[in-house]
Amino acid sequence: MDKVLWKFIFLLSLFLFNLESSFAQYNILGKPGLVKIPRPTLNEARENISFQLAYLPESYSINNFMGKSSNELFYSVKLNVTNWLLINFVLTRPTDIPRIGIGDRHLDLQLFLLKQEKHVVNLSVILSPPLAASFIDHNSIFISRVFSISETIKLEPILGYGFTSNFRKPPENFNYENSGYQWIPKSEFGNYYLSGVFGGLQANYKEKVFLSAEYDSKFINISSSITLFKRFFINANLMDFNALSGQVGYKVFLDKSLKSNFKSYD
Repeated sequence: MDKVLWKFIFLLSLFLFNLESSFAQYNILGKPGLVKIPRPTLNEARENISFQLAYLPESYSINNFMGKSSNELFYSVKLNVTNWLLINFVLTRPTDIPRIGIGDRHLDLQLFLLKQEKHVVNLSVILSPPLAASFIDHNSIFISRVFSISETIKLEPILGYGFTSNFRKPPENFNYENSGYQWIPKSEFGNYYLSGVFGGLQANYKEKVFLSAEYDSKFINISSSITLFKRFFINANLMDFNALSGQVGYKVFLDKSLKSNFKSYD
């Protein structure tokens, strides 16, 4: 435990030496967020596509393909072309489970429905289309509000609820009598990701240093994030104060005029 904590402190210190390069934070699945939970706000130029590779240790895995846990790698692609919709595709590769195919595929849509400038709070929902191959579906709704503590420090508390069941067809090998679309508890697929109440708190200093803590409906996690050269981003996470995880990614801007025009969506 002590070694893991010191490693996290070391990584955090590296971030703090790069204050002028930080910009945003993304969760394990590549969406704006903390460690595992998402955020209902965007702190980035809108038109972009980003690519991310993330790692989760077995004890905190979320895919749990067919009820089997493993260390997991997540390859995600996020398309952000409007200020109200994100499209996110994730490919999961359990590293310790022999399997056929490229991995478990997941697609979700995040809709940004309310902004605090007009509606007091920020509100967003995530919709997971009922794809038979996905074992990390997470339909959820969540709100936040950004508070300016000072000219340089902002806090954003987040509170949300993830549905504990998904509307989908059961896989053939589950031997359901009804093979049509129906509500199936996520736990039957080994899916406990965003299942029930979740929440967190993100702090940022001059929108350059991002620190966060969260309850992901099962564990308490903390994280720090940095963005280098306005394109390359890194997260370091401490899962339940016990194990390290993290992600790296790269952002491509679709509108060249936005490269140096970073404006907060808060």
